[in-house]
Amino acid sequence: MLAVIVIAAPGAAMTGQGLLTLAARLTGRSQEEIVQQAGNLLGPSASQAGPWHSTLNNDGSPLQLCIGLHVGTAPVVRLLADPAAKTSDIRQRQQQVAQAVQAILQQQAPDMHPTCQTLLEHMLPADTMARAALPAGGAWLATNLSGPGMALYVSTKWGDPAARWRRAQHWLGSLIPDRLARHAHLVSAGIEGNSAATARAKLYWRIGNKAALADLGLSLAESDEVRDFLRLVIGTRHIPRSAVVGSIGMTLASAAAEEMSGNIKLDVCAHCVQRPSEEWLTIIAQCCQRYGLTPCHQLNNLAALGELAFIGLGLDQACQPRINIYLKSLPE
Repeated sequence: MLAVIVIAAPGAAMTGQGLLTLAARLTGRSQEEIVQQAGNLLGPSASQAGPWHSTLNNDGSPLQLCIGLHVGTAPVVRLLADPAAKTSDIRQRQQQVAQAVQAILQQQAPDMHPTCQTLLEHMLPADTMARAALPAGGAWLATNLSGPGMALYVSTKWGDPAARWRRAQHWLGSLIPDRLARHAHLVSAGIEGNSAATARAKLYWRIGNKAALADLGLSLAESDEVRDFLRLVIGTRHIPRSAVVGSIGMTLASAAAEEMSGNIKLDVCAHCVQRPSEEWLTIIAQCCQRYGLTPCHQLNNLAALGELAFIGLGLDQACQPRINIYLKSLPE
């Protein structure tokens, strides 16, 4: 699967028609439907102009469009947003996040409400002052525009760093790979799916200062697929450790540590690698060829669409690959 994410410009979440028009064109849905979905995600912020204060994107903008391409099938298109991007009031933040979660769940995955609630309860601080210290609302939502399905993500960057993995273990009721917990820092957690039976937990991390991928105890991290991806994207360049964000996942219903360690994704910051759009297009084409993915021809005009923010490779238990490409809006 190849995923492409386009990030809206600050203050243009509902007025940046190019972003929502692209979503409508790819899904065959009306512009009005796409605008309504964006409004559900953003809540009261949808009708307000910038400046924004979201941590979803490094420019503060609160909306993303995600295009996922599968071999031989139509694209899967998602919108992802920060529903609390406009307010600093902690109670308003919590209300806006809760309202947006409820709206998306009702539309996309009604029986996942208890599942999402457990994520919020276990991985966000219960203390009001601690939650107020989180940037923005500390939570982000995604909705599938191509069918049923949603996602909820929360920041784990609060409190004692050593306690983050323990909170995740308590939430999942499953053992976290020990070597991963010792050598990586947990930064966020999420739930993705279209029903409670198929919902997946995701844990996002960065490698510690003295660790390498081989230290994490994740067999897929040392696979030929990962090595080839890093060679294509980074080559011989030196990048900071913080430029790579990894994630592992598991089906909540199984709660199997073996499954979690058998799913991995690595995202590389394109700003840390820095290439012109034409060179990124060549690398994307090489990735599609290497992993047998259907090319995304809409990317041919990358320089006009946006600026590459991240490029990532994901592998499931069967070592089936997917490539994620994240674009942000061009600087004004």
